Amino acid sequence: MYTLSEWQQICSKISKRKIVTSNVIDAFRKISVPGGELSKTLIIKHDVECRPDLALKCAQIEHDQGITATYYFHGFFNQTPEHVEIMQRIQSLGHEVGFHYDVLDLCDGDYIKANALFSKTLEDFRLNGINIYSICPHGNPLKVRCGWNSNKDFFKDVDIANSYPHLFDIVNGVNVFDNVDYYSDAGYALKSIGDIRDNDKPSDQIDVKVSLDEVLDKDSVSILSVHTHRLCESKLVLRFVKARFGILRFSARLLSKSKFIKKLLSPLYTLTKRF
Repeated sequence: MYTLSEWQQICSKISKRKIVTSNVIDAFRKISVPGGELSKTLIIKHDVECRPDLALKCAQIEHDQGITATYYFHGFFNQTPEHVEIMQRIQSLGHEVGFHYDVLDLCDGDYIKANALFSKTLEDFRLNGINIYSICPHGNPLKVRCGWNSNKDFFKDVDIANSYPHLFDIVNGVNVFDNVDYYSDAGYALKSIGDIRDNDKPSDQIDVKVSLDEVLDKDSVSILSVHTHRLCESKLVLRFVKARFGILRFSARLLSKSKFIKKLLSPLYTLTKRF
């Protein structure tokens, strides 16, 4: 992960190298028209999680460098006026605001309840002046599931997806982009994700650590996913939060080996958004 100043340097490098950047929905719309295609393009997306204030700082940095990106917000941010204002400000900077959904987990796998919650949340965004066009599923590593693999399953349901024809799911629909590479810093290390659509299931594909320069040198369409809540003000703070994350992840994996303890931890799954 990066400090804010490092992210500013990265954005400056992208700008100086004249790398074409795009938010998610603009890239999707470009290839959706007859004859539409993308040459080398860096599609930048951010999962905001728990720190909208850091997302706004990141959005301003990108705006100053002529970079556009997509910021995926959880639905609960619609309930707090200061967070609504941040979403509106990010949108006013030319970025896209999308919905970071985890409705299946929140509704314990009940698709009917999940769909109702999803629809209501879209309306909450709309009433706050945010029109949602692209969405991204959120992973909850502590959640114990029975009957569904992850929140990705929600929009894999054909009837549900067809009822929202104006929405594009960047994870489930990633293959609409030809020869696309998906990179994420989800575990505090930048990795090339083997199959983002199904990496919640057992697979032969492995994620490989990469450098940012490798990503920027790619001559095709790339998706770069950066979690803005992990951008830190200083290197010292960054070292601390990375160490804390490592300890918590190791502890959770160790404790989860016990089915009993795993069930006890499951109700705490929403706390993972903080890390």
